[in-house]
Amino acid sequence: MRCRQYVWYVGLFLLFFCLTSPLAAGTTTVIVKSSLVNLRSGPGTNYPVVGKASNGTKLVVWQEKNGWYQVQYGKGSAWVAGWLVNKVSNGTKVGQSSTTGANNKSVVVNASLVNLRSGPGTNYPVVGKASNGTKLVVWQEKNGWYQVQYGKGSAWVAGWLVNYSSNNSSSGSINKDTHKPPATAVLGTGFVAGNTVNLRSGPGTNYNILGQLPYGTPLFLLDKTNDWYQVRLSGGQTGWLIASLVQLGDHGGIIPVGGVSRGDVNRSDGQAVVPEDVDNRIHSSATVELQGVTHSVDGLFETVSLHLSNVTRKYNIFKLDNPRRLVVDIPDARPASGVTDVKAGAPLVSQIRVGYFSKEPDQVRVVLDLQAEVVWESKVDEQTGTIHLFLSPAGDKKSAGKNLIVLDAGHGGSDPGAIGKNGTKEKSINLDIVLRLAELLRRKGVEVLLTRSDDSYVDLYERTAIANRAGAALFVSVHCNSNQNSTYGGTSTYFVRTPAEENQQLQQHSSELARSLQYQLVKQLGRRDIGVLQANFVVLRTSTMPAALVEVAFLSNAEEEALLNDDSFRQKAAQAIADGVLNYLQQKMAAN
Repeated sequence: MRCRQYVWYVGLFLLFFCLTSPLAAGTTTVIVKSSLVNLRSGPGTNYPVVGKASNGTKLVVWQEKNGWYQVQYGKGSAWVAGWLVNKVSNGTKVGQSSTTGANNKSVVVNASLVNLRSGPGTNYPVVGKASNGTKLVVWQEKNGWYQVQYGKGSAWVAGWLVNYSSNNSSSGSINKDTHKPPATAVLGTGFVAGNTVNLRSGPGTNYNILGQLPYGTPLFLLDKTNDWYQVRLSGGQTGWLIASLVQLGDHGGIIPVGGVSRGDVNRSDGQAVVPEDVDNRIHSSATVELQGVTHSVDGLFETVSLHLSNVTRKYNIFKLDNPRRLVVDIPDARPASGVTDVKAGAPLVSQIRVGYFSKEPDQVRVVLDLQAEVVWESKVDEQTGTIHLFLSPAGDKKSAGKNLIVLDAGHGGSDPGAIGKNGTKEKSINLDIVLRLAELLRRKGVEVLLTRSDDSYVDLYERTAIANRAGAALFVSVHCNSNQNSTYGGTSTYFVRTPAEENQQLQQHSSELARSLQYQLVKQLGRRDIGVLQANFVVLRTSTMPAALVEVAFLSNAEEEALLNDDSFRQKAAQAIADGVLNYLQQKMAAN
């Protein structure tokens, strides 16, 4: 009796399961289309990986949620991302019925080169590309995107980058107008932010140049691959632009000298076009004017001179790749009327481009288009204000230029730091020392990046984030000290007490850097040696490279406040820190 009752319960359970299981309505499966995909415990990348599935694996679907499929996995289930599989229903791919026989529908690529993506949107990964004129068989349409046959599987192409094929039946369900540019471009709008920029047929300098665009040319941003935007011009032409020369939004960003562009690529008369909102933007609070740029060659070496109206130490020099460039940013500066680009055509520098990087606040950007890897030194002429950049081929000269050093002037903006009895603000002393330090290091060919170059506020976490993003070799923060005891004075240098992820090697390198800095500061400034100390300051514990924080002297000490207000003392402090950095780098190079 008990046995019969047991069998009856089992049968009832199985009947209930069949009626309620998502498989009851007909089996749905998906097939993995990537080489190897993760199977997770829940519908999202934040869930743990519980297994993997290789290309071609067929998985039985239990349910779908937020673009993820719950699939049979062993004796239980797992989740797989929908954009990594092709859906199959009763052995037929979804959408396939509309692409066979007399109902075939297709689209033709109308742009120079378009991305094929794993899903219907620019947030999906690029799985391939299709060139102009390529005919693609359509499986289905969704939100202005077409799912098309791609190899043994499928991919998605944006509707505004294709034309509906003329041999399709007019009764088809495909919207023939989806290839038109959307009223709001899929990635937004922008404009050309360089004086003369090449429009290319693909995302790279190896693709053909379709034309040249002047500053201010309005753009629809259609897609992005690595550091390149696919754009559509107002006349309908499409192409690719390097992302660093595209400014998002309306006219802003880099403003050409004189506010005049160089003529639209779509114009046949070759006349320059003046953007409507640029002409009157001449009002400026800039304290420095870039009056001209010159270039000279001496054998293997080249010199670029930026002729300024007066002396400034507020400048940053950094490198960019793809394409290779050396960039000089000068805050609180504007270019003089008539300053033009320089066609150098030299072995190291092909062209020098000049313009505003921003107007609020004023900042000039000078870009050296490089033809080879270089090392450089910079020097400011104290008489004329000219910044000289001395460039040489990277392989011909030993230099510390490959080491990027991030210099951090403590406090700034709304945060004055310590304030001396006579009103001296720490933020101003810190910045002055850092600007002097940056110049000294640049003269030695060291690449320097500043967390701030003016009286602006920078969040503590952002300071090391700048260094971490740039992959810097060292991080040095400059401060002045303070104490309730006004007789207390001296110099100290800190390194991290508890490094991230218990990185003992990083702590060791930071200790060596701090000791090198402290030794030079005590030696050259002659103040009391408080020593090398440890602390978990934010800028020390969040740095992913060797980092040190220097306390030059005490603003609370009347004697040291007076010293910190003395130009020669601040110059000595900058020289001491520079020597400490260079000695540390030399020791590391010798050890390697």
